[in-house]
Amino acid sequence: MFFGLEVRRVGRANYDALLPCLISSLVGNEVALALGAKHAVYDIGYVPPIDLWTVASAAIAGIAFGVAAMTFVRSMRWCAKLMSDLFPVKVFRPVVGGIVVVLLGSLLGTDRFFGLGLPMITEAFTKPVAIGDFALKGLVTVVSLATGFRGGEVTPLFVTGATLGNAMGIWLALPRGLLASMGFVGVFAGASNAPIASFIAGIELFGSAPLVYFAIACVVSYYCSGNVGMYTAQAVGEHKVPITLPFAVKSTK
Repeated sequence: MFFGLEVRRVGRANYDALLPCLISSLVGNEVALALGAKHAVYDIGYVPPIDLWTVASAAIAGIAFGVAAMTFVRSMRWCAKLMSDLFPVKVFRPVVGGIVVVLLGSLLGTDRFFGLGLPMITEAFTKPVAIGDFALKGLVTVVSLATGFRGGEVTPLFVTGATLGNAMGIWLALPRGLLASMGFVGVFAGASNAPIASFIAGIELFGSAPLVYFAIACVVSYYCSGNVGMYTAQAVGEHKVPITLPFAVKSTK
């Protein structure tokens, strides 16, 4: 419901759509359950109490999530423009994109970064993952989306965020499982410009114990990700003037 309210315009929720968004979210959920779909259940482990160091770590993680989200969005748009310039005939773009992704898989010697990446999410909550996993998953996703393979940007962003959070457990005073859950919702908050919906999704998926950490991750990521989101139809209702990073270029759309 909140995602529907937030995603249309950056910084401005359209409360006129509150009732339709509520009805559609409830109906959509019941239809999915009736068709046999099940909600994923993740165990993030220990959630430490709030103190100065854990809050500082959460804020640092939020900055990283925002930068990762901004990098993802801007890379996707740059790659899409490049493909448009090089291949005016659209039918050739997915051919090139498919070849590039296959070559990446061959060079890496694995298909681990293909598809939605659900096994990588599970790993991020259970064991340390390689530091570069989030970047490689993001790269494969950017190439796929920019060359026409649409319909799979949300879950790969969850994977990117969860693996980035896990990797940051080396430096921050928070458990890897908690950081993975924060990255899960934080990167999506920055890329979609929907921090409230992402915060609520974190509580729905992981419980209420880490809600302060989710709030910090989503809000900081939102402010550090720039005004351009992954949805091209999204307009800017209000620029993130207060603490937007200097390199987060404003959009005039």
